[in-house]
Parts: sequence; structure tokens; C-alpha cells
Amino acid sequence: MKQRKKLFTRMLINNWGGIDHKVIEFHEYVNLFSEKSGSGKSTVMDALQAVLYGSVRNDFFNRAADDTKNKRSVLTYLRGAQKDGTSNRGDQDFHAQIVLEILDTANQSNLCIGVFFEVGKNDVDLKKYHFFSHLGKMPEDEYLFEGNIPYSYARLQNLIKERAVVKENKNRSNLNRVYPTRESYLNTLNDVIFGYVDGGRFKTMQKSAIALRMTNGTSQFIKDYMFPKSKEDTISAISDQLASYREIKEQIEILEKEIEMLTQIQQHNVKLVNNRALQEETEKYLKILEIKEKEAHLQAGKEDLERITDEINSLEQERGCLKGKLEEEREKLLKVQVELKSSDLERKKKICLRYSS
Repeated sequence: MKQRKKLFTRMLINNWGGIDHKVIEFHEYVNLFSEKSGSGKSTVMDALQAVLYGSVRNDFFNRAADDTKNKRSVLTYLRGAQKDGTSNRGDQDFHAQIVLEILDTANQSNLCIGVFFEVGKNDVDLKKYHFFSHLGKMPEDEYLFEGNIPYSYARLQNLIKERAVVKENKNRSNLNRVYPTRESYLNTLNDVIFGYVDGGRFKTMQKSAIALRMTNGTSQFIKDYMFPKSKEDTISAISDQLASYREIKEQIEILEKEIEMLTQIQQHNVKLVNNRALQEETEKYLKILEIKEKEAHLQAGKEDLERITDEINSLEQERGCLKGKLEEEREKLLKVQVELKSSDLERKKKICLRYSS
């Protein structure tokens, strides 16, 4: 039988530090945050601590960076204050949320815990914030409305009320709520949600749960913060393995880029081959159409020739008939002329001609 676990599956951040909106996916076992200075590692870890430990005190934050010259308060985090004195959200009223999504492996149920902030542009300290929890996964809109505006307090309350009336949640309706105090939130978090965790002892795990600077190299970092009681050869082996892991990871990234490039080249080649085949097919059809067109012209010429030949033959026949009729008329004319000459009419015509002259 597998041991029951409470797993952090996702973390949502709206308007915190340099982050306007982000959802982070967590691995079940180990999650490493590794990036250059100023990339936001401490920002994410401090947001995580605010929800886990329910603390918004200024001295509680920025432990991950351990930077005494750049201490950050909740308000500077919320406004997104930068080292150059500018702020992402300095001159505006806005809302912010940090939410953790938890999976209970015993019954495959989800629960979200979080903190809501309301900030005015003229606020000089943190005035309005509320810890909350609700059953189920994060809403599909990720606590945003109209595309990119974080929930107001009223919208958050409506979401919690909607989750409370869901049939499957009625037996656990006390987890769909906005907590009146930080203490009531922590009591529910440690006793009910996490299952009777000692809050004081849980907070001592903070040191190993945050990323600290490796000022003395990887080996010393592992020895001090991950395996303080391990032997030197074990630490050295782990350090070597991490170095090998980085090299392999870099090689894998290079190979992935090469594979992606080769895949794109292959796709272009396939398109090129398909286009060439299509071009050849089109040219073949054009030639067939050209031949068909010439055949049609030849057939039309043949039919015209046959029609003209028929007309000529018909005219020849008609000419023969007319020629025969002409001969018959000539014979009739000769016959009439002979009859006139031999008739009395010819003699009288001559007499008339004589008298007239």
C-alpha cells in the first residue's frame, strides 16, 4: 500500500515582484531552482513561504537571497520594486494572489491554499490581505478576469461560495473559506490540511527548503545545507554527479536543438519533395490538356473538311442537274427557231421590215 501524501502540484503568482502572472508546475519529489542572480528565484521562494508559513513580516522575506543591501518587504514585492528605483505597479490600485494547489494521493482530491492582497497606490504599508482555502483545483481562468486582471476580493469570495455548494465538497465545507485571522489559517493549515503538523517544527525546515547562495562551491553547499552529516567522499561524489549532470543536461539541450533543427529541415525537405511532385504532376496534366486541345482542334478541322467536301459534292450534283436542264432549254430554243423560220410569221416579218425601210 502506497503511503498517503500531500503533494504540491502547482503554484500560481499574480502581481508579485517582477511576475505579473505565472503558474509553476512542481515535480513530485525534487524541484531545483537554478538561474543567474536577479532571475526571480528568491521572489518565488518568498511567495511560497508567505503561503506555507502565513507570514507577511518584512524580516521574514529575502532570506533566500541573503542580501542585506536589498531587503524587500511585502509591499515592495507586491509593487514589483526594482533596484533602479522603478516599480512595475507603483502608481496604481491592484489586487494580487499567491496560491498553492495540493493533491491528496489518498483520495486523489485537490485543495488550494493562498493569500489575497489588496494594494492602494498611496499605501505606505500593507493594510488589506486575507488567507483563504478552497476545495478543488485552481479555476481555469487562473484567478484572472477580463483576460489579465487578478480577482477582486468579491470575485474570490464568489469562487469560494461556488466551491462550497458543490455536492462532493459539502462534508468538507469548512475548507472553503476566507480566514478571519492568520492564526485561524495556520491552525487549519497545520492541523487539518497538512494533518497535525507541528507549526514551529515545520518552520525549522525553512532552511533546507530554500535555495541559498553557493559561495564556497557546490561541495560546500551540499555539505552545509543538504547533507550536513555526510562524509566527505559522499559529498564529493554527489558534487561530481551534479557536475556530470550539468554537462549531460547541456549536451541534451544541444542535441534537442539539433534534433529540432533537423526536424525542421526534414519537414522543409518533405514540403520541397511534395511541391516538386505536385509541379511534375501539374506539368503532366498541362501536357495532357495541350494534347487534348490539339486533338480537339484536329477533330474540328476534320469535321469542317468533311462538311466542305459534302457541300462541294452537293454543288457538283446541282451543277450537273443545271447543265442538263441548260442543254434541254437550248434544244427547245433551236427547235423554236427552226419552227419560226419555216412558219408564215417569218415571211410576214420580212415584209414588214421591207415596208418600214
